[in-house]
Amino acid sequence: MARTYYEETSSLGVCIDWFGPYKDFESFKGAIEWEGDGPKFMYFAERENGDAMYLGITESAATRFKNHQKLKMLQDEESILYWYGVINSQGKSGRRIKPGNSRKSAAVDLDQAETALINWLWPEMNEQKLEKRPDQTILIANRFFSKKKVKPRIGPEAIPRILFYDWISNRYTCLQT
Repeated sequence: MARTYYEETSSLGVCIDWFGPYKDFESFKGAIEWEGDGPKFMYFAERENGDAMYLGITESAATRFKNHQKLKMLQDEESILYWYGVINSQGKSGRRIKPGNSRKSAAVDLDQAETALINWLWPEMNEQKLEKRPDQTILIANRFFSKKKVKPRIGPEAIPRILFYDWISNRYTCLQT
């Protein structure tokens, strides 16, 4: 892997197209399963008041949502909105997977993007990654669309249009508009 100044892992840019919001889990689950297993997905659950509840990443939506405990806990709650994001940039080239994971998994770069978003949003149910910071400088561009994928729209207030994490200064910068 390329190294840059200060022994930082090379910088990363990720673009995510988000679709939603879905007001019930079953329609959300159906929409993301319809997409198939080709692309990598992020998914996000929030309360209608804007509180972030959960953010995750998967390569196989159909399998992931069958037994996803955290999202199943949210199914019974009212006023939860669900979004899913198709990751349009696939990180750096190669077939790298998360270390220590025997099954095929999202590339380590996308794991860094997930970590950056979780650390920025502080979702209630993401206990494991809340304190962790990305290991590299990362820029995440988020675009938002209606469920029908036709019209651009305003996304959840919690997720900025542009999120930049500077590994050297350990700071986040965001742009909402």
